[in-house]
Amino acid sequence: MSYETLIFYSVVTSVITLDRVDLKKKVVDAPEILTVIDSIPNLTSFLNSLYMCQYGAFFKVCASCCLCYFFASKVFSLSDNDCCSMGVTALSQKLVLKLSLALH
Repeated sequence: MSYETLIFYSVVTSVITLDRVDLKKKVVDAPEILTVIDSIPNLTSFLNSLYMCQYGAFFKVCASCCLCYFFASKVFSLSDNDCCSMGVTALSQKLVLKLSLALH
């Protein structure tokens, strides 16, 4: 596995598993990821659009990342649920944001 592939999987799994604060600390600002993220197609847009709450852009980029994810599944044991989990993460983040705005 190449270092770029490792970073790709690290970012994708972090989007699924980490909350927004931890995502910023451990992924968005991580120097290990920042050194190679621009060399991986669509990964910068994927990560930043979710973190910056640009959900329309996130879902567009998510589709292309899921295609890469699907082709890589020939090597790794992955499921379609992982792509669904990314969508659920984005939608739940959006709902929490709307709820917090409604309460203020």
